[in-house]
Amino acid sequence: MSPANPLHAARIVALSILLAAGAAGAAPACTDVPPQGAPDRHLLPTAPGSGRYTVSREAGFTDDTLWGPGGRVKISARREWGGAIVFFGLAAGAPATNVIDAGDTGREVQMALYDPDRVRQGCAHDASCRTGSAARCPDSISFLGWNPVQGGNKCNVGSRVTAVQAADGALEVEVAPLHWNPDWREATCASSACARADARALEADVRFRERLRFVGDLVVELELEAVNLADEARAATAQEFPTLYVANGAGGAPNLHVLLDSEGRRVPIDRPANDGFFARRFDSPRGWVAYQNAALDYGVGLLAENRLRQWQGWQKPGVFNNVRAVFRFGLAPRGVVRARSYLMLGSAATIAKLAERLERSLPPFGALERPAPDEVVSGPEIPVAGWALDNVGVSRVELLLDGKRFAVLAPDRARSDVCREWPGYAGCERPGFAGTIPAAGLTPCAHLVEAVAVDTDGNRRAIGSARFRLETRRAPGQ
Repeated sequence: MSPANPLHAARIVALSILLAAGAAGAAPACTDVPPQGAPDRHLLPTAPGSGRYTVSREAGFTDDTLWGPGGRVKISARREWGGAIVFFGLAAGAPATNVIDAGDTGREVQMALYDPDRVRQGCAHDASCRTGSAARCPDSISFLGWNPVQGGNKCNVGSRVTAVQAADGALEVEVAPLHWNPDWREATCASSACARADARALEADVRFRERLRFVGDLVVELELEAVNLADEARAATAQEFPTLYVANGAGGAPNLHVLLDSEGRRVPIDRPANDGFFARRFDSPRGWVAYQNAALDYGVGLLAENRLRQWQGWQKPGVFNNVRAVFRFGLAPRGVVRARSYLMLGSAATIAKLAERLERSLPPFGALERPAPDEVVSGPEIPVAGWALDNVGVSRVELLLDGKRFAVLAPDRARSDVCREWPGYAGCERPGFAGTIPAAGLTPCAHLVEAVAVDTDGNRRAIGSARFRLETRRAPGQ
């Protein structure tokens, strides 16, 4: 998102002053104002006819399945593998339409985190991996350091699901992820935990949560959350939030080996990496990618709502194909990080249309934080504050007082806490807005203030409301 135009911002502030002055001149009647609840958490409506939920046994595993409109498409999360997504495709054609790999605990749609100070066994135990003061083990996934993985670990032990809930058309799963390498805290390159029943499953000090919901016939919203249970910070680095492992032809599934960027250009994955893998970093200007079969008539797309431009694809012939955004963030002590992505099913042309529709229709989100609900105020001005973010950029926040617009504000306040919780958005460094409601002319009673954010595409969304109570300030001794 490009920086705000200074003239445009000045015009918004001037309009805010004029509207506020107008509001001060006419007092609304004092009527009973009901309190307003939190805004709908959904940015997009749930697809009509979707949300049927079933539990089934598949190849000895327990899969929770959410069905799309009319039962044509389904998406499934596997309980024994940390709720990672193991199926997305046409229900009638399973397994031939499944676009997800689901080969083992490390290959699904899933989250995984890293700590640059503890990235490799041998230096992870004393957090010296960035200082170079300790020897590292070989550059291999076998010797990864602090690395919670949603699906499970290298011993093929699945992460534990702590809760499953299906309600309001959504499937939500909470996970206690395992460290990929249960030997990661060893000072040497010893690798013996997988052979020991008491050591082969090492839970991490984070918790994952995913929430799945159909927002179109062929589109699933994937809402992710990572919670740090520790009192120490994890420094920022590129995370897997999520990674999409796609079908490679095994077990009758399609072979989705053609990776396309958002401009429809094929991305060659041909640079040698560790463990016999090949990798490629590339730009995808509109923040989405697609994996397709050779004919480009079937596959899956992944769109990052925060429009991350840098991506990375990995392949190993006959083993896996995956892709993820280069999503840099860290975890504050006891902190939380959230993100939304969208899985899209179909041909290359279909996914391009679905992505364009998503880009145009996603509205802003945020919060109204002041005034507090039912706050009692008695000064000459009532402070109003909050924050707003959007996939393409927030142009303004309109404030309504008792149902009538009285001010327009431009988000321009630094809010590092918002950027830590919702990283990657182009405007997350300065998403805050602030203003005041003049008390002059307002009747001493309850009033309702609402905030409506508007993005640069014209999408509008109420992001918060609060009832406050105005009291007349009494002189001393009265």
